[in-house]
Amino acid sequence: MLSITHIRFQKTLFASLLLAFVSLCHAQKNTFDNLPPLAELFTVNDSVIKEGHRLYFYEKINWNAADFLLANHKPDEVGASLTYMAEDSLMIALFADKSKTKTVCELQWDMRANKYNPIDTIRNLTEREKELIERRIIIMTRMQDVADSINGIPQDFGNFNFDIIRINDDITRLYILTGTVQNNMIPFGNDYSIDFDNDNNIVAFRRYHNSLLAIQATHDGETVTPIHSHLTNNPYITPTDICNYLLYARDVHGIKSFIVYSPKLKSRFVYMDETKSIITVTDEDKSKKKGKKKDKKSNKKQP
Repeated sequence: MLSITHIRFQKTLFASLLLAFVSLCHAQKNTFDNLPPLAELFTVNDSVIKEGHRLYFYEKINWNAADFLLANHKPDEVGASLTYMAEDSLMIALFADKSKTKTVCELQWDMRANKYNPIDTIRNLTEREKELIERRIIIMTRMQDVADSINGIPQDFGNFNFDIIRINDDITRLYILTGTVQNNMIPFGNDYSIDFDNDNNIVAFRRYHNSLLAIQATHDGETVTPIHSHLTNNPYITPTDICNYLLYARDVHGIKSFIVYSPKLKSRFVYMDETKSIITVTDEDKSKKKGKKKDKKSNKKQP
C-alpha cells in the first residue's frame, strides 16, 4: 500500500526539463510546440497525480469497509454510509443504522502508519458525521439532475462506484467511476465528476472519457502496459485514470505504468508508479528515435 507522505513529484519536472534540454542542445525545432508552457504542464500533471491518489485512497478504504461489513453484518442493517477525512492522516469509512444516529460498523485507516482498524462496536454518530451523511444524501439525490448525461454499464461487467471528496472550502466533488467484477480487466472511461457548492447546487459536470474502455491486463500470460487515447477536449491523464490504474492494474497485476495518448497535444503521457510521476513524450521525439534506428541500420549495410 502507498504511503501518502512519500509521494514525490520531482521526477515529472526532471523528465520534462530533460526533454526540453535535449531539444535545445540539438538546435532543432522545440518538441514542446504542441504543449502548453512547461510551468503549466508541470502544474497540471502534479495536480492530477495528487487528486488521482486521493481518489484512490477513498476507493480503497470503501472496498475494504464493504468487505468488513458483508463479513459481519447484513446489508439491510444499513441506512447510510460515509467516508471522510477525520484528521490529516486518519480516514474513516462507516455504515450508519436505519435511524442514521448510530454506527453499524466502521473502518479507520491510519494513513501515516498504513494501518487499518476495523471497529464493530456501536457508537453514536458525531454531529459532524450526521451533517456529512445528510449532505451525501442530498448530493446523491441531486445527481439525478444530470443522470441523462451518464452512460450505463453492462450488467455482467460491473457497477458504478461513488466517492464524495471535499476539494476546498467552496467545492465538494462527487466522482462516479466504473468498476468491474471481471477478472483480468482494467476499466478506463465511463467516468464523471460533479462539483457542488456549499448550498449543494451543481456548479460543474465533467465527462472524462467518451465511453467505457475495457483493457485486458494480460496477454498470452504476460502483463501489458495499458494504453488508451483521449478526446481533444480532455487531453491529459485524469485523476480517474490514475485511480483505476492503481486499483486494477497495479494492485492486482503489479503493472508499473500506463499510457494516455493525446491527439490534441500530439504527445504520450506515461504515468510511472515507481516515481509517482508523469513523463511527457511527444510524437516528434518518437519519430526522431525511429529515424536514428533507421540510420544505424543503413550505416551497418555500408562497406
